[in-house]
Amino acid sequence: MCFRCNGVYLGGPLSDYEAHKEGCTYAVETCECGETMPRTELALHKKTQCTKSMKPCPLSKLGCPGKKEMTNKELCDHFGETTHIVDHFELLAAYIRSLRVETALADSVQPLSTKRPPAVGSDQFDKFDSGIKSLSVRRFGDEERDGVEKDNPTRPHKLKLLDMDPAARPGVDYTRMPLYSADTLGPGMPLPKWIQDELEKARKGAREESRQEVEALRNRIKLLEQQMTQMQKTLQAKTSEIEDRDFRLSLIENSNYDGSMIWKIPQFSQRMTDAKTGKYTSIFSLPFYSSRYGYKMCLRLYIMGDGIGKGSHMSLFFVMMRGEFDNILQWPFTQRVTFRLINQESGRDIVDTFQPDPLSSSFKKPKSDMNIASGCPRFISHENLKGGGYIADDTIFIKCTVGQGSLSHP
Repeated sequence: MCFRCNGVYLGGPLSDYEAHKEGCTYAVETCECGETMPRTELALHKKTQCTKSMKPCPLSKLGCPGKKEMTNKELCDHFGETTHIVDHFELLAAYIRSLRVETALADSVQPLSTKRPPAVGSDQFDKFDSGIKSLSVRRFGDEERDGVEKDNPTRPHKLKLLDMDPAARPGVDYTRMPLYSADTLGPGMPLPKWIQDELEKARKGAREESRQEVEALRNRIKLLEQQMTQMQKTLQAKTSEIEDRDFRLSLIENSNYDGSMIWKIPQFSQRMTDAKTGKYTSIFSLPFYSSRYGYKMCLRLYIMGDGIGKGSHMSLFFVMMRGEFDNILQWPFTQRVTFRLINQESGRDIVDTFQPDPLSSSFKKPKSDMNIASGCPRFISHENLKGGGYIADDTIFIKCTVGQGSLSHP
């Protein structure tokens, strides 16, 4: 069985199969343009689609001024150009006139007794010839036409030969002679139906090709938009990763691992105004650690106070945070915590120390990112804060120390 025929050929002797294989119409052929297809489709492909196949204009033997050899696409463009359509109509008209002239000459040399009767449709030839004459009047002018007719009153076929033969009219460009329209050869002279069919076929082919090109461009644009959307999502994800990495690096660079930290709070007056208007009630410090692998902690400050100190004092609290090494640490947290508001005019610092309550949930192993804050709701009154030298250059400094270390000034 021939695998190319898909069961169409039932194998016989091997010699028959070899002969069949050489001429199998379903065998795959490779065109000179590089495309492969069944042998049955190769001829149509070369005729209509092949980008390498070269062929002349069908009207080249009648004098078409186009290139001698063209590809299928060039040939389609050649037929679609307005100037070439005019050329082709002129060539067809001249060819049909030549047939009419040959018939007239043959009739003129026959004896009267042997002349043939008028052929069927001869009136159509006459009608066509009158249309050609009207085209000639448009081409050459009434004066030249009248002069030729006066010089040759007894030889009507001479006039037709002059119209047909470009050499008989030197200086006249027959490739640019106008027609009445794309579908007529003159007044009341429609093109032959086969020409109209070919023209319509060419128009439909051009429209279909344009439609396919537009559809291909739309699909390409849609694909590019999808790729751009995917790239934007990927870029956003990468940007988020970079920002998160930068944030983590910043935390590492600015974190202390010795159980102490100094918190600088700039633009303090603006922060107090924001707290008064309710823009936010509290702010958090960066995390710090009791040791390199110890407890993770931070501070929480209520500038306008919290609880019993709300509205009159600034409240400062200590917050246990979930850390990477909580599973190997002792819980609850029991180390002493000391707060210090540093006086920037060499005055007395505000110091408050407390011992964590082991029964409070604030100092047990964190189950979320942060435990409930615990500390000093009346750390310093607003009156003492503003007049005691604790604010300089609109900035305050708060120090927190964890453990049994010294409480001396840093």
